[in-house]
Amino acid sequence: MTQKFHSPIEAESVKVNGGGAVNMFQKYETSQNFGSVAGHATATATITATGVDSNTLVFAGKPDEIADPFVVGVAVATNDVLTLSVHNTSNSSKSAPTATFSALAVRFV
Repeated sequence: MTQKFHSPIEAESVKVNGGGAVNMFQKYETSQNFGSVAGHATATATITATGVDSNTLVFAGKPDEIADPFVVGVAVATNDVLTLSVHNTSNSSKSAPTATFSALAVRFV
């Protein structure tokens, strides 16, 4: 598994459009191959994501290589760990090719 970490914003907090102050805005990437995923099943992988915790909002991007019928998700598993998921919405097994997945972590003060 290859992981890339991008530098966080160099500030204690940032106000976004007059809303709440953000003190974490970080992108995490990982290359994953989930292989064959059974119909209506979910495959998962964990990603080390230094700084995330239960107060962190996380969002996943669906890579172009991961076509329908797959749905991609991400959630905070524990401190510093994300769980990336790929769910097959079809009735039969489908292969999820190797792809680079991105997760965005945001935390408000």
